[in-house]
Amino acid sequence: MGKNKAVIGTQWGDEGKGKIIDWLSEDADGIVRFQGANNAGHSAIITLEGITHSLKYNLIPSGYAHHGKWNLMAAGEMIDLAHLVKEQKLVFNELEGRVGELLLDLRACVTIPYHIGLDKANNAHIGTTNRGVGPAHEDRAGRRAIRILDFENPETLKQKIIENTLHANHLLLIGKNHVEQYDPNKVFDEVMEAYQKVKGFTKIIDGKRFLAERVNVDNQTVLFELSQGYMLDNILGTFPMVTSSRTIASEVTAGTGVYIELDNRIGVVKAYTTRVGNGHFTTELTDDIGRRIQEVGKEVGTTTGRTRRCGWVDLVPIYDGDITNKYTELNLTKLDVLTGIPTIKVCTAYELDGSKIEFIPPNLSDYERVKPVYIELPGWTQDITGVRDFDKLPQNAQRYVDKIENLVNIPIRYIGTGPERNDMIIRN
Repeated sequence: MGKNKAVIGTQWGDEGKGKIIDWLSEDADGIVRFQGANNAGHSAIITLEGITHSLKYNLIPSGYAHHGKWNLMAAGEMIDLAHLVKEQKLVFNELEGRVGELLLDLRACVTIPYHIGLDKANNAHIGTTNRGVGPAHEDRAGRRAIRILDFENPETLKQKIIENTLHANHLLLIGKNHVEQYDPNKVFDEVMEAYQKVKGFTKIIDGKRFLAERVNVDNQTVLFELSQGYMLDNILGTFPMVTSSRTIASEVTAGTGVYIELDNRIGVVKAYTTRVGNGHFTTELTDDIGRRIQEVGKEVGTTTGRTRRCGWVDLVPIYDGDITNKYTELNLTKLDVLTGIPTIKVCTAYELDGSKIEFIPPNLSDYERVKPVYIELPGWTQDITGVRDFDKLPQNAQRYVDKIENLVNIPIRYIGTGPERNDMIIRN
């Protein structure tokens, strides 16, 4: 494995990235979140001194559970200060203070309470998490955003928040769904209070300079943690049913401000496919098999608690995403969930207007008309939970993995066989 690694979701997020990120964090000097916001999350189950801890992250890098590691929330991440306070407290208390160092780039932009109101009023058709992330990104593009560095000058910050709140109130008045107006002074007091609390457990730094020195001078090993998945990329995903940020490997440089040579780009793909929110889902299963996968896989969103829609594994997003991300290896997660299904289908291509395609149509109306092209593989009945040797998997489980690997032409190096941290097969 190389020095700098990025973990990337290949589907619509929720692929199980938290586990491999936690596992890879042990060999890294530092972990970086460089995009996304608290509209997505990573889960990790770890055992310390014989005690199992279930951790949920939204903003904090997953390496925070590793004492002695530095964890940077970079400039590209959108920060909800009040949420960060709650999240840090939960993780800190769960681990009884045995955590790493938490750093926050002063260039990072902030989600303000009125962004949540705007989100609720205007984005019901997309099925967002109502965390205010989209409107916060709109403010950044409109050059109205509040950045962490703005908090060092409270008087100027207050004036900016007053102007922004009035602007948001105007949009809320003319929006489709009227909600109550926001008091600018109350908004200022809320975010200022949260900022002061954040300063108590986070070191605010020039993240670009910090990371450049660690990578280019100290030659440290860094793990870059991406939120969500390729299919939700703001430009290349299933637009407009996408997230507000870029979810591709090259965003490592854009989100940190440091040119990074990625030695390994690890694509995470679930052994089946899930999606939350609205939008077309080519391989979705609404029958008993879909409900079984949902139940056995405990497919409930880390951030919102929303039930995930489930379907057969779809390889087209992997083909499409590999053009952009050039995955060096894959992590196939939750293979154990498929145990007991007699026949398993794999979507190898789409049919569109009588033609076979192996890419995501850029036009949403075309994408909504594609039909899956399946192959069928025999399932297995043996319990594989916790298996850590590929040769000890049932033959049909091995064939399933090998078939996917051959079709996408990317080595599957990591295979998840259960919820515990060490329920993982590692192939050289």
